[in-house]
Amino acid sequence: SRMGTDRRELSSATRAAAALLALAAPVAPITTPRALGFVVSTLNVHCPAYRKLPCGDLEQHQPELFLARHSKIVELPLWDSSDFVALQEVWYACPEVHAMFVTALQTRFHLHGLQRGFGRRGRERPDGLMLAVKRQWNVLAEVEVDFADVGDRCAQLLHVRRASDGRELLLINTHLLFAHNRASHRIQLREVHKILAAVDGYKASVERSRGLGGGSCAPLPLVLCGDLNTPPRGEVAALLRTYGFASSFHEVVSKKHGASRALGAVTHRAHTGELVSCDYILCANPSAPRPAARKWADVVFAELWGYLSSRGCRSTADAFDLLCAADEQVEAERLVAAKGTAEAQAG
Repeated sequence: SRMGTDRRELSSATRAAAALLALAAPVAPITTPRALGFVVSTLNVHCPAYRKLPCGDLEQHQPELFLARHSKIVELPLWDSSDFVALQEVWYACPEVHAMFVTALQTRFHLHGLQRGFGRRGRERPDGLMLAVKRQWNVLAEVEVDFADVGDRCAQLLHVRRASDGRELLLINTHLLFAHNRASHRIQLREVHKILAAVDGYKASVERSRGLGGGSCAPLPLVLCGDLNTPPRGEVAALLRTYGFASSFHEVVSKKHGASRALGAVTHRAHTGELVSCDYILCANPSAPRPAARKWADVVFAELWGYLSSRGCRSTADAFDLLCAADEQVEAERLVAAKGTAEAQAG
């Protein structure tokens, strides 16, 4: 672990007051609404190693531009109003940018960074994640989740406790793979399953260490934030909803201005130039029941079997014949015909 931008292109100045009133029993009376909650912000700061300028050049070749932009980022008002700030695409490969964040923030925040893993060419990625935690909170534990996939993406999980009242929660910061195609969507879903499995694993370890027994995880509220590279009605967002996550921004805006305005919000400009809504602060109620996370390997096998079944396979023997066939298309047509005959006879 290691630890301005043009306002129109500010990746995600999405801010939400996550007033989760049932976090954990406080050890001291709390009387003000602000003290009952906390503020989370998330921001994709656009790594200069990837960010293209209008002239077509990468921003990393223009020090006067990326230094000025990052100087504005560390001066944003959100640093004063937020308890937690989740950043994506922090440029760890640039000592000047890294030092800028540390110098500006270390007196007010605990800084927890995670640089992305090695890419397919064997080089460490230049960027990564950062979670800044106000010093009024203590960091009890940190878990790094390496997705080990084609995008070398990752997630970081922090277990924090507020010093004033002992309230605890889990924070997750992530940046999912950009959905270039249908295959990328499947990889995104696997990344989410890996996050959920890591959360369940950590909560189970907390339960064991605290002697809670009974098979139920410790009642720790969960906040997941970051650039998920998916629209509000996308598959990733739908999957997270099935696991009890609700978007704090969409909940608030929908109540005030209607669902259509919430769904149409722009959170940043993608590298393609498209204005998108893909940055989230998602909250999960610890008291609400939710299904156990699936192992990502089981998800992959289910995807494989779904494909094989669509090609007419009804058994492992059929799958073996299909994969070993000299002409897969001809074999698939034979299997589909056989499957149709069998279903007709059964009917």
